[in-house]
Amino acid sequence: NRFASSFAMSTQVLLDLFKRKQKTRSAEVKTEINKTNVPKPEKELLQILLMNPKVAREVFAQITTEDTAELNLADCFTQLQQEIEDNPELSSAELIHHFQSDASLQSFMTSLAMDHEAPEPTLDNALDKIRSIRLIRKDRLLRSLNMEIEDALKAGDSERLDSLLTTKRDLGLQTKGPRLIENEK
Repeated sequence: NRFASSFAMSTQVLLDLFKRKQKTRSAEVKTEINKTNVPKPEKELLQILLMNPKVAREVFAQITTEDTAELNLADCFTQLQQEIEDNPELSSAELIHHFQSDASLQSFMTSLAMDHEAPEPTLDNALDKIRSIRLIRKDRLLRSLNMEIEDALKAGDSERLDSLLTTKRDLGLQTKGPRLIENEK
């Protein structure tokens, strides 16, 4: 109360300003937390694409919409692809500069490009990261199918069970221990 009166402000105005600042701060923290939850293969793929735009053009030609849908930063990858297609001769710095509308994303991308532990920006490394992302998607799909199969078994729904098992077989998925492997038949 004394603080507000020394600035000749009402306590309500000061309280509103404080609440508004708290809301802004929590929104900024949420953005940063989401970017730290990016899976390692996705983060490393983004590093490779940022560090070598020439490799990025080749990699984007091989990324499917399913791959993009799986990414936590799908919008970022889509925008990156668009920038590279529109300006094929961009350098890494110029590419990152195109993200200036989102300062926290630009900062995140800069930190990725400057990371000394980043993988070598080669086509082979990028394709390995895409394979890892696809494996994660297949593993998630397998877990989902297994849960649905268990539910169908418990419910005694033989038609649904047959359908799920056929889907699982058609996808060529099987497990070997805790990891997922592709059926090599």
